[in-house]
Amino acid sequence: MAKVLINPVASKAWRWAPGMCLTTGRVLTPEDFPVPHANPPWEPDVEDPGTKGHMLQRLRDICGQPHIHVEQDKRDDRWYVWAGAQSIADADTEGAALAKALQDGANRPQAEKVAGAFTRVSKMPRF
Repeated sequence: MAKVLINPVASKAWRWAPGMCLTTGRVLTPEDFPVPHANPPWEPDVEDPGTKGHMLQRLRDICGQPHIHVEQDKRDDRWYVWAGAQSIADADTEGAALAKALQDGANRPQAEKVAGAFTRVSKMPRF
């Protein structure tokens, strides 16, 4: 597992959910909720399939765009998160790209939407 230098948990957009996996290998269950305090000492395994699925759905929910998706560009071997025709984040791994999109999105001003896509990568919705 590649260590992600991004901290998606610090994002205002982050939400823990049952099924997410921690770097310790523990999978969160419904019994773990509600979360005991605002920032439990948990570190997500952003490369775990369940965690990636939750991050992707969270992006779709907060952006109001059900077609946000992630794909790998074989030319540069990087992963890109797409909202319409615009890439809103990229990284070396799929999980890192999703984590970056969540973290970056919380720190950007509200985007103007044009034809269902964000106008520029630097203007992602504020959460």
